[in-house]
Amino acid sequence: VIYYHKGTESDKEEYSIFNNTEDGQVLVNQISELIDKGGVSVDICGIAGDYCVLETLKGLLQFVSPRYVKVLTQYTASIDGGEKLMNFIKDNNLNYKWCC
Repeated sequence: VIYYHKGTESDKEEYSIFNNTEDGQVLVNQISELIDKGGVSVDICGIAGDYCVLETLKGLLQFVSPRYVKVLTQYTASIDGGEKLMNFIKDNNLNYKWCC
């Protein structure tokens, strides 16, 4: 497990990990390497599905094909009940896992 941090730059908003100058670029490089090696997918979840998770997904899809991305919606809370996130998932043909 590798942890990446965002919200560390006090002078700018970092809803997406990819807005973090340091960890965002490291993450892009590492994901690209792993996908090139094969057999890897990116699972994503978080506290704010309609903000941080959504913005991170938008950033991720600039670098990674949707077929390598799965949204763990059962572990993601949203202020709007998940509506924005689910619409984005469906609009971008992303895999997701919804639980009871």
